[in-house]
Amino acid sequence: MKKYILFIFICIFALGTAPSATAMKYTYTKSGQLGLVSVSEGKYISFQYDNNGNMIGRKSLTCQDSEYKFININSGKALDVYAGDTNNGSKVQIESDNGTDAQRWLLCNAPNNTYKLINVNSGKALDVADGKITDGTRGQLWNDNGTDAQNWRLVSNGNDIYTFVNVNSNKVLDVAGGSVSSGTTVQIWTGNGTTAQQWKMVRALSNGTELKIINAGNGKAIDVSGGQTADGTPVQVWTSNNTTAQRWKIFDTGSNRYKLINVHSGKALEVAGGGVTNGSGVQIWDDNGTASQQWTLTEITNGVYTLMNVNSNKMLDTPGGSSIDGTQLQIYTANGTTSQQWKLIK
Repeated sequence: MKKYILFIFICIFALGTAPSATAMKYTYTKSGQLGLVSVSEGKYISFQYDNNGNMIGRKSLTCQDSEYKFININSGKALDVYAGDTNNGSKVQIESDNGTDAQRWLLCNAPNNTYKLINVNSGKALDVADGKITDGTRGQLWNDNGTDAQNWRLVSNGNDIYTFVNVNSNKVLDVAGGSVSSGTTVQIWTGNGTTAQQWKMVRALSNGTELKIINAGNGKAIDVSGGQTADGTPVQVWTSNNTTAQRWKIFDTGSNRYKLINVHSGKALEVAGGGVTNGSGVQIWDDNGTASQQWTLTEITNGVYTLMNVNSNKMLDTPGGSSIDGTQLQIYTANGTTSQQWKLIK
């Protein structure tokens, strides 16, 4: 245990002080092994220690600068790790999009224009069990071991839809039996062109990422009035001042719905009173899981999004495109203006 504590301290110092570091997490296996995963802009680092504190593995990969969800076209369900397990051999399956890190993957570079799919929750790779090449061999999680059983070619079908071809077997990632039921195992199978073998690649914002949100039209930040913490405090635009009243943590609640939690108050961005009409004001309130606190994010251009309130199907909007500090935000029917477009800045 002392070795673990020393190891964690060293890694926090080395990785946490790096400018690009954005997230670290720890996982324990059933055998008592410790894993440290660091996810940063375009990088993935994983350290594996045994239960005596001895290093048994270290991987550093160059990855795409986003996390992804892979949604099966046939079922509409996400590529998922059963019960969020982190052990070698864990079942990989389809499940309803629930926003958890068990359904988020990094695309990391492998030889000859192929990729490893690294699960964000566990830091382990999507692997074909025992390196087999026969139809029906199940997919699983396993420590990155450098074998072709963990390398995948991405074949585009257009519209961000891909087929994943395993390099070792030349077979395709497939949902067993073309099932649409949650919990169905994924496997490799000879390519057959069906939608059970096609996956939509969806960029996903990292859970817990801290952001400043700037209106694309007036350049002002989303701000909690007066830095207050009380339920019902209005949310407004204000000149960027780098206070925590203007910082928001984002969390995926599933199906591309997100909640935004103000860093200073710990409260959620919501439409007052669950309003659904144009002009309904926006405020903070205790996180209560309602649709009035959930927002669908749609990327317009790189880093610029609209935020549509799930309850009202209306957009987060600056009234009249005002640039006056203290203007309370509202919801309003989508109109394509920059008053409804927001830059997400880390």
